[in-house]
Amino acid sequence: VLNVFLVTRLCRRGSSSVDIDWCQSLEAVEVSVPLPKGRVSHDVKCEIMPTRFSLTIRGEKPEPYLSGTLFRPINVDESHWQLWPVGAAEGEPRSIKVSMAKAKP
Repeated sequence: VLNVFLVTRLCRRGSSSVDIDWCQSLEAVEVSVPLPKGRVSHDVKCEIMPTRFSLTIRGEKPEPYLSGTLFRPINVDESHWQLWPVGAAEGEPRSIKVSMAKAKP
Protein backbone atom coordinates (compact mmCIF):
# COMPACT_ATOMS: atom_id res chain seq x y z
CA VAL A 1 0.00 0.00 0.00
CA LEU A 2 2.94 2.38 0.58
CA ASN A 3 3.57 2.90 -3.14
CA VAL A 4 -0.05 3.51 -4.16
CA PHE A 5 0.49 7.24 -4.76
CA LEU A 6 4.19 7.18 -5.59
CA VAL A 7 5.08 9.34 -8.55
CA THR A 8 5.58 6.89 -11.41
CA ARG A 9 7.59 9.15 -13.72
CA LEU A 10 10.26 11.71 -12.85
CA CYS A 11 12.16 14.07 -15.13
CA ARG A 12 15.86 13.26 -15.23
CA ARG A 13 18.77 15.68 -15.03
CA GLY A 14 21.58 14.11 -17.01
CA SER A 15 22.46 10.85 -15.33
CA SER A 16 21.02 11.68 -11.90
CA SER A 17 17.42 12.07 -10.81
CA VAL A 18 15.86 15.16 -9.27
CA ASP A 19 16.52 15.27 -5.50
CA ILE A 20 13.13 14.82 -3.82
CA ASP A 21 11.71 13.51 -0.57
CA TRP A 22 8.20 12.16 -0.30
CA CYS A 23 5.96 10.54 2.27
CA GLN A 24 2.34 9.58 2.57
CA SER A 25 -0.39 8.69 5.01
CA LEU A 26 -3.79 7.18 4.41
CA GLU A 27 -5.12 10.68 3.66
CA ALA A 28 -2.33 12.53 1.81
CA VAL A 29 0.93 12.47 -0.12
CA GLU A 30 3.65 15.08 0.44
CA VAL A 31 6.52 15.79 -1.95
CA SER A 32 9.41 18.07 -0.97
CA VAL A 33 11.87 19.55 -3.51
CA PRO A 34 14.82 21.78 -2.55
CA LEU A 35 14.35 25.37 -3.76
CA PRO A 36 17.51 26.49 -5.59
CA LYS A 37 19.36 29.40 -3.99
CA GLY A 38 18.13 32.80 -5.16
CA ARG A 39 14.69 31.54 -6.19
CA VAL A 40 11.43 32.91 -4.71
CA SER A 41 7.76 31.90 -4.86
CA HIS A 42 7.24 33.86 -8.10
CA ASP A 43 9.76 31.52 -9.76
CA VAL A 44 7.65 28.44 -8.96
CA LYS A 45 4.77 27.12 -11.05
CA CYS A 46 2.99 24.10 -9.59
CA GLU A 47 0.12 22.43 -11.43
CA ILE A 48 -1.85 19.89 -9.40
CA MET A 49 -4.33 17.78 -11.38
CA PRO A 50 -6.40 14.74 -10.36
CA THR A 51 -3.95 12.15 -11.73
CA ARG A 52 -0.70 14.07 -12.25
CA PHE A 53 1.31 17.07 -11.17
CA SER A 54 4.00 19.28 -12.63
CA LEU A 55 6.52 21.58 -10.93
CA THR A 56 8.48 24.19 -12.88
CA ILE A 57 11.16 26.44 -11.37
CA ARG A 58 12.06 29.43 -13.55
CA GLY A 59 15.65 29.22 -14.74
CA GLU A 60 16.10 25.56 -13.75
CA LYS A 61 16.39 22.72 -16.23
CA PRO A 62 14.75 20.47 -17.17
CA GLU A 63 11.36 22.08 -17.62
CA PRO A 64 9.25 20.95 -15.97
CA TYR A 65 11.69 20.41 -13.12
CA LEU A 66 9.57 17.57 -11.79
CA SER A 67 6.48 15.95 -13.23
CA GLY A 68 4.66 12.78 -12.43
CA THR A 69 1.65 10.62 -13.04
CA LEU A 70 -0.07 9.40 -9.89
CA PHE A 71 -1.28 5.84 -9.53
CA ARG A 72 -4.66 6.96 -8.12
CA PRO A 73 -6.56 10.29 -8.22
CA ILE A 74 -6.18 13.05 -5.66
CA ASN A 75 -8.61 15.72 -4.47
CA VAL A 76 -7.36 18.89 -6.21
CA ASP A 77 -9.49 21.25 -4.08
CA GLU A 78 -7.77 20.04 -0.90
CA SER A 79 -4.23 20.02 -2.35
CA HIS A 80 -1.69 22.87 -2.34
CA TRP A 81 1.97 23.87 -2.41
CA GLN A 82 4.06 26.23 -0.29
CA LEU A 83 7.64 27.26 0.40
CA TRP A 84 8.96 25.69 3.60
CA PRO A 85 9.89 26.77 6.22
CA VAL A 86 7.49 29.69 6.20
CA GLY A 87 9.18 32.97 7.15
CA ALA A 88 12.70 31.64 6.64
CA ALA A 89 15.51 34.19 6.94
CA GLU A 90 17.23 35.33 3.75
CA GLY A 91 19.81 32.78 2.67
CA GLU A 92 18.32 29.99 4.77
CA PRO A 93 17.68 26.81 2.74
CA ARG A 94 14.05 26.37 1.70
CA SER A 95 12.07 23.74 -0.10
CA ILE A 96 8.88 23.50 -2.13
CA LYS A 97 6.37 21.35 -0.28
CA VAL A 98 3.50 19.91 -2.35
CA SER A 99 0.63 18.39 -0.32
CA MET A 100 -1.90 16.28 -2.21
CA ALA A 101 -5.05 14.97 -0.50
CA LYS A 102 -6.04 11.51 -1.65
CA ALA A 103 -9.48 11.23 -3.24
CA LYS A 104 -12.01 9.14 -1.38
CA PRO A 105 -12.89 5.93 -3.25
